[in-house]
Amino acid sequence: MTENRRAVHPGEIILEEMMRGFKVSADELAQALDIPRYRVHALVTGASKVTPELAVKLGYVLDTTPEFWLNLQHSHDLATMHSLNVDTTSLTKLSHKLDKQ
Repeated sequence: MTENRRAVHPGEIILEEMMRGFKVSADELAQALDIPRYRVHALVTGASKVTPELAVKLGYVLDTTPEFWLNLQHSHDLATMHSLNVDTTSLTKLSHKLDKQ
């Protein structure tokens, strides 16, 4: 993902494509996923992440794959870290040791 692109949180996909696009309520989605409604709300607002367990449930309920949801979450997490400009100046690279083996 390029640094100038906004990372899409998986919850945004669920909100726009599923809930708004197919007119699925938070209650319906929560019931289908067998999770509390507050977890759906936390997910679609970006306050919580897609866990492996939730990815399996989303994959089943929405006829996708768990990998789809985990990859979205992973891409979002990495883009968020890039935008925070994580300081790596105090780190030491070990790749030179790997090249000698």
